[in-house]
Amino acid sequence: FMRSWLGGGLKHENAHALYRAVITGILRVAKESIFSDLNNLKVITTLQSHKLSQMFGFTGHEIDTILSDFSIPEQEKVIREWYNGYSFGDQVVYNPWSVTNYIDNLPDPPGPHWLNTSANTLVYEELGGGGMEIKRDMEKLLSGEEIRYPITETITFNDIRRNPANIWSFLYFSGYLKAGDPKFADYDPGLLTYALSIPNKEIRAAYKQFVNSQFEKGDPSSGISSFLSK
Repeated sequence: FMRSWLGGGLKHENAHALYRAVITGILRVAKESIFSDLNNLKVITTLQSHKLSQMFGFTGHEIDTILSDFSIPEQEKVIREWYNGYSFGDQVVYNPWSVTNYIDNLPDPPGPHWLNTSANTLVYEELGGGGMEIKRDMEKLLSGEEIRYPITETITFNDIRRNPANIWSFLYFSGYLKAGDPKFADYDPGLLTYALSIPNKEIRAAYKQFVNSQFEKGDPSSGISSFLSK
């Protein structure tokens, strides 16, 4: 359906209604190619350094302006710890939805705002079915450490189940991980890997909710035993 709809709207010889279109989403249109019904797209991903990178959230300069306009400079540390840390190329941005909701709700304490805009069921299902290695990597993340994996920009939902390591690409593009320090892997000089970490306290809350859900289900194979106090 999507191929026919987008191909007809953007490339069909009778498609004169659209001059230009912007397609957004957490995952790239993976099957666009010269031999498909949808091709010649200009693709801008979060891993690229691009002039649009600063458009996906509040920059540090914009946060300074907001804090000044609302006369709340003392809130800078809280906002940075809870809602900063998303990397778009070489630009680090704040989550605009969470920042604006936090300021609007003052003097209430900080908490998850963006996480409450949608269900996390799919994320929890993929983490829960990933096996012991995934859970050990998650233990490192919750301990404040980094893990290093390649990021697959053309990943699809089906790819996640074919290779458990693809869960990290999915979590990155979903906003649950921060990627930085790109390096080629020692075991494969042509494979680019990234240091992955939890961006802020709001996202850490989502992982703790997952850990709690594993304990509530009484899953003896969860392999998670030391997170709840961290």
